[in-house]
Amino acid sequence: MAVTAETEQRTRAFVRDLPSWIPTIPPFEGEATLDAAAIAADFLARFSSAVGEGDWGAFGALFAEQCFWRDSLTLTFDKRTLHTRDSVVEAWRTLAGSRRPSAFSKEKDEHMTMDAAWVRMGPTLGTLDVPFTFRTEAPGSKCIGQAKLIPTPEGGWTVYILATAVVELEEKPFGPLPRTSPSLIDASQRGRPEAQGLPRLRDGAVLDAVVVGGSCNGIANAIRLDAGGADVVVFDTEARAGGNWSTKRYEGVMLHHPAFMIQLPRFPVPKEGYPNYLSGSDLTRYVSSAVEELRLPFFGGVEVTGNVWDEGRKLWGVTVRDVLTGEVAKLEARNLVLSTGFIFGHEDPKVPALEGRELFRGPVQHTTEFRNPEGYRGKRVLVVGSGNSAHDVAGRLALDPEVTSVTLLQRSATVLMDFENIEPVITMRYRGDVPVDTADFAEGAMPVGVLRDVSRAVMGGIIAATEERCRALEGVGYLVDRAPCLMTRLFEDKGRSFYVDHPKTFDLVFGGKIKIARGEARGFVEEGVVVVDRETGEERVVEADGVVLATGYDVVDLPRKYKETGFVDGSTADKLVNISMFGVDREGEVPGLTTFSGHPNLYFSGVGILNCRTSRTTIAGSVEIPRMLNGLWQLAGGHDQDIDVAAAAEAMGPLIDADLDGFDMADHYGPAELVVGHHNHSSRRPIAAFTKWCPPESGDKSFATAEAAVNLALRRMKQETITLMQYHVWDYTDDTYLCNLMHLRTLQQQGKISQIGLTNVDAAHLELLVHSGYPIATNQVSCSVIDRRLVRGRMAEVCVRHGVGVLAYGTLLGGFLGEKWVDAPEPTDTEGLNWSLRKYLRFIRVAGGWAPFQRVLKAVANVARKHGVPVAAVAMRWVLDIPVVKAVIIGARLTKESGKYMAGNLTAFGFSLDDADRAAIAEAQEGLTDIPGDCGDEYRRPPFLTASGDLSDHITGRDERRKIEEAITSGHRVEYHSGSKWEPIAGYSRAVRVGNIIRVSGTTANPPAELGSQLAVVGGVSARSQTVAVFDIIERALKRLGGSMSEVVRTRVMIRREQDVVEVSEAHGWVFQCHRVRPANTLTTAGLIGDEMLVEIEAEADVGSGESVFVVE
Repeated sequence: MAVTAETEQRTRAFVRDLPSWIPTIPPFEGEATLDAAAIAADFLARFSSAVGEGDWGAFGALFAEQCFWRDSLTLTFDKRTLHTRDSVVEAWRTLAGSRRPSAFSKEKDEHMTMDAAWVRMGPTLGTLDVPFTFRTEAPGSKCIGQAKLIPTPEGGWTVYILATAVVELEEKPFGPLPRTSPSLIDASQRGRPEAQGLPRLRDGAVLDAVVVGGSCNGIANAIRLDAGGADVVVFDTEARAGGNWSTKRYEGVMLHHPAFMIQLPRFPVPKEGYPNYLSGSDLTRYVSSAVEELRLPFFGGVEVTGNVWDEGRKLWGVTVRDVLTGEVAKLEARNLVLSTGFIFGHEDPKVPALEGRELFRGPVQHTTEFRNPEGYRGKRVLVVGSGNSAHDVAGRLALDPEVTSVTLLQRSATVLMDFENIEPVITMRYRGDVPVDTADFAEGAMPVGVLRDVSRAVMGGIIAATEERCRALEGVGYLVDRAPCLMTRLFEDKGRSFYVDHPKTFDLVFGGKIKIARGEARGFVEEGVVVVDRETGEERVVEADGVVLATGYDVVDLPRKYKETGFVDGSTADKLVNISMFGVDREGEVPGLTTFSGHPNLYFSGVGILNCRTSRTTIAGSVEIPRMLNGLWQLAGGHDQDIDVAAAAEAMGPLIDADLDGFDMADHYGPAELVVGHHNHSSRRPIAAFTKWCPPESGDKSFATAEAAVNLALRRMKQETITLMQYHVWDYTDDTYLCNLMHLRTLQQQGKISQIGLTNVDAAHLELLVHSGYPIATNQVSCSVIDRRLVRGRMAEVCVRHGVGVLAYGTLLGGFLGEKWVDAPEPTDTEGLNWSLRKYLRFIRVAGGWAPFQRVLKAVANVARKHGVPVAAVAMRWVLDIPVVKAVIIGARLTKESGKYMAGNLTAFGFSLDDADRAAIAEAQEGLTDIPGDCGDEYRRPPFLTASGDLSDHITGRDERRKIEEAITSGHRVEYHSGSKWEPIAGYSRAVRVGNIIRVSGTTANPPAELGSQLAVVGGVSARSQTVAVFDIIERALKRLGGSMSEVVRTRVMIRREQDVVEVSEAHGWVFQCHRVRPANTLTTAGLIGDEMLVEIEAEADVGSGESVFVVE
């Protein structure tokens, strides 16, 4: 994104895609005797001169072409990482005028204590590090910087990486703590680390900031703000500062970073009374002592329940509640700082979907619940997981003499390292030789893309040096990851599958106190846990009497949760970055984390807790829906069940509990609308209910019929408005659909319909409707790893261009994309299949057959085993990753078993497909045959891929072929009059048949007469769409005279504008490609009657000529 003084939204990216450049700098002659100070002074003088004089040519000459600049607030007033000389120069040139960087100096001060030095980072990389200080204006700020220089072939020096950061505001310098300057918080309420009730503020008092969260990050923010003279308060629901480390973690939890590294600003960890590596209880004690000694305004046992932004006054209205007494108070503040933690949420454990829990009688806890071994004494314990928490808990259990045995179940390869091997890397900059703030700056100077590649090399070296240890770990059963990417593990996997053995748990493993088992937990039986070998697929039972799940934490939709709970107002929530996703943007910065949150007066700072299960999206920019909808087609019959409306409505509850509150139905889905109506009548829990109108196109074009259909749906669903009314078009040549959709638009304007969608409409007619002015929000079409018409045709591109969302069904092929069908034989008796399976078996056969399908299914299953998710989750993820897909629709029977597959399906939102996954699936898909035609064609032309087979009766019910043939045989001339007002005036027919020849008059895209002035032309100002509309009218004429488009032998196309040649030609080609013939054609420009008409077409058909086509090249 461009660099301006304004903050912008950030685009997320994969760590693997971040830019990197590591120059090759082997040892060189004179390296040991470099005069670093002199080189630094010369560089800084030239750098300062170029900036001061605005000589951006000279400035650019100081930088390598592939250089980086990593800034924290100095010029960008944001956290940015720019790559390449051109980008860096342009940014400084753009921003220097307003921020006015100046006073560059090599002199050390309290903020910059490093000297210039040559630093060899490895055998092929070294840099000359030049530290400096400077200042900026607007606002006046003290800043520090470091330029990493590399030698040039010409003997000079050039910038490889430039890092800059603000350290203090000149108008608000950090003062001493405890604070002596005036404050809104009385001294009697300062320095109290335990609960003390609500703050006492004078009427009309406005705080500078409210900090939510009183653990490490919250107290660190309070220290900075209080020292800077801001009026601030800190709230936490825990009664004690830092109390979450004692109450929310298992006993004995220990930090892997030394005391110097984890210290709070302005308050080092005391050397007396604390170990070098703090436990959870030590950390609580340390944070509490900081509150007490620095006299911080901390209020424990207070919940912040709501925050509403007043845009006019630029203030937050903050509501707080005393947890103990229930007393409520309202405060006002200029800024809100959220430090409650957003990555590892105690209230948001990731619990795998394991069947048969009711069969297992022993205790089952997630590590967020586990406190100590007490409940597991006398039991054989299985710990599911292989990361830090898994090993910590396994170690605690193994050391308890009353625990019978401990087994650790490892699903996938894990980075396993002895602490002493990785500790020098972790603490490299934190040895106490420089102040911790300086160490922090140096640690953050490297771009993440560069760190990715450097750390990969470092880890590779450590693992190679400890190969014997790796083999020993494998010897006791471990799967060892020998090629990890630490940055990916940190930012995308949240530290998953990484264990540093600080507490010496490996000794317990080698001593036989902890056994290692491989495989994926799939379910419970009475004897223990069913485990699947991820390579062979074989199942076995690991006997256990108790289970601890060390399976990590879920990603949450934080803005949505804030909105639903009222923690922030809806307008603010809609703007916020979902910091819970963690990850990086295209520059390697974490969106929202101490960067722009989406709201200029709300800041995220910390790692934390909030819960939401599924991701959500919007259609038409306003209707929010889950990305997995419940399809109620199984209520239509054919799925072996009788429907109890009340019981089915009750079965919606577990789905709604899981935020799967979107339900898709139709007027012909049996009692589906009645089930939703029963829910709406008996429950206040809101849902998003979509239905469809699929009328037989019998020629009834009246508004009354459309209104009656909508009113019926509203009565059945007991709603005032239909959230999404979807229309199914049976026959494009029958213009009834144009009238009915216009009626739906009128009902939308009356408030009876919120949004209008389509089902199974091809790309050409979707575009025709949009160009004609119809407000189409969605199109519901089939899409799966087998049916790829959405992305292989024009549909996805058309939907993206016109802002139409796709609702995808058939994603699981009716159930064929599941473990049950891997290596299963092809069903031969379709009578034994339900309607869905019968339908999608047709898809499979048309896509190449059972063997190619099995290859794709096995590829999907392999990816599923890799990620530890069901086959269905991978199948859904593949479709959900198509950008235009808003949601997938998964069938729900609404019985007591509705939740049976829900947990497994939800795992689709807990992982990502990587390049290797996509490549494996794509390779398998190469054996498929493309399903013919466009999306929805299965309802209108062969092969008819529906459960009922050929549905052409819907589109040929009024075919008069037999009567026409009798007239022709009798020697009659047959004329077709379409009802156009000009036909009787001008004395012509739309089409005439004599013998086997049908001639169709020049035809334009006139709308149905019933629409009057509501529609001037079908297709709007698009020549392509007008061409499609014209051919629909021509096809209707041919059908009425006993012919078809496949029997057209000649067309004559006249266009108003020569610039439309390509679009019209492409539409012409598409039409006849659908009918598998190529007629003779003439295309010319002409002055058409009516300025809105862009295309006129004549056609001639020879009935019977399309039955057999012989092509000569």
